[in-house]
Order: sequence, then C-alpha cells, then structure tokens
Amino acid sequence: MELIELLPVPPEKKTLKQILSDSFRVLTSGFTPIFLACLPCIALYAIGDFLMQTISIRLSLGQAGETIARDVAVSIVWLLLSLFLSLYLFSLAYALISCKARSIAPQGKSLIGEALLRSRKALLPYGLSILLAIVTAPVFFYTYIPLFLYLVFSFMKRGNHTQGKELPPCGLKESFRIGTRYWARLFGAFFVICLLALLCIFLTSMPQLLAFLAQYAANSYTAHSGIAAALPGYYSPLLLSCSLIKGFFYCFAALYAGMGCLYSTFSLLVRRRGL
Repeated sequence: MELIELLPVPPEKKTLKQILSDSFRVLTSGFTPIFLACLPCIALYAIGDFLMQTISIRLSLGQAGETIARDVAVSIVWLLLSLFLSLYLFSLAYALISCKARSIAPQGKSLIGEALLRSRKALLPYGLSILLAIVTAPVFFYTYIPLFLYLVFSFMKRGNHTQGKELPPCGLKESFRIGTRYWARLFGAFFVICLLALLCIFLTSMPQLLAFLAQYAANSYTAHSGIAAALPGYYSPLLLSCSLIKGFFYCFAALYAGMGCLYSTFSLLVRRRGL
C-alpha cells in the first residue's frame, strides 16, 4: 500500500488558489451542521477567553493578591483545554474534507462524533508532537512542518480503509524526511493560509480589544486617583458577547486554515508521486 493511497480525497494536484477556494467552499456548503459541531468549542473558547481577560487585567494592575494560585490553576487548565480544542477543530477539518470527497452531506451529530473519535485516536501523536515542539523550540520554525505532517499521517493511517492492510512508512522519520525535502513549498502555502485566518481573527477581535482597553483604563484611573471609575452595568455581558463573537470567528478561521493546510499536504503528496 502506497502513502498516496491513504489520502481521504481523490488524488489531485491543486494550486494555492484552488486550495483557498475549495476550503472556503467546504466551509460554507454546510454552515448549519458545521456551526453545531463548532458550538461547544465556541462556548468553551468564549468562557475561557473571558476568564483570561479578567485575569490579565488583575495581573497587569498588581491586584492578583490571594487569587494568584487560583489564577495560575485556571490558566493551566485553559491551556490544556485550548490544546484539545485545537485538536478537535483539526479533526473536524479532516472530517469535513472526507465528507466532501465522499459526497456526503455533513450532519451535526455525526461530525461531532467523528471529530471526537479522531481526536481520541490522535491524542498520542498529538501529545508527542507538542512534546517535540517544546524540545525543539529553538528550531520550531523548521520542525513545525515535519510535526504537522506527522499528525496528518497519523490521521491518514487510522482511517477505516486502512484496516487489515500493510501500511507504508508514515511515522516520525518519514514525516521529517518529506517535511525537510518539501519544507519551503509547504511553508509558503501554510504561511499564506494562516495569514488570512489570523487577519480574520484580528479584525473580529477588535471589539473585544476596545472593551478590554476601556476596563483597563477605568481600573488604572481608579488605582492611581483613588476615585472609582464605574463602568456601565452592561459591561460584563458586553465583554462576554465580544468573546463569543471572537470565539465564533476563531473556530471558523481555524477550520479554514486546517482545511487549507490539509489540502496543501494532500496536493504535495500527489505531486511527489508525479500523478
């Protein structure tokens, strides 16, 4: 069995423009089931982001005091949860591409189930990738591509179509070999895709940033002048609403970036085989 036979999509060569277009088309073709599958992520991300904003303000103003241990614990829990949410969104992106390739209309519950199942199966390689990313932090600029390939290959070889078949070499060694050889090509594609996603996240987080600055300014004024600068009563719900908006666009931008990077990887494997 060849590595290219593990692809969840038909073997096609795609340009970067086609990759961007296909990723957007998949994302918008079934908005309702995708939104339902992302809803837990959006809610968890919004709550976590709201808590981290509150902690950031307290720390910046030196008001942590007795809550420092609790704030550190909350930050660690949020870090671990955000790592799992990233894996879930990546699994969801892979599931959406698979559904599109099989001409299957995505369904909310089935997408959630498949994404959770893929996430559970990929926990070990994902954890190993994070550990290697920490160890190779000084050269992560280079190791990001091989580690991404390693995670993609772990998804590919865990599909139902691989059961009972002899799998090709697609472990860590093969990931670094292919990633090193085609590093520049993949990095260029990933850079453009992720830049578009980050631009979307940045623009949609502006309301939250302005709300955060307003609260920081009020707290700073109170701390230095001793005169309480009260914010309107609707401020906290407004900040949480901004976090929800940011969480919504963050999840969809992450899905878009994940699908774009996956399509780029699949296209590279096809070109590598000369098909």
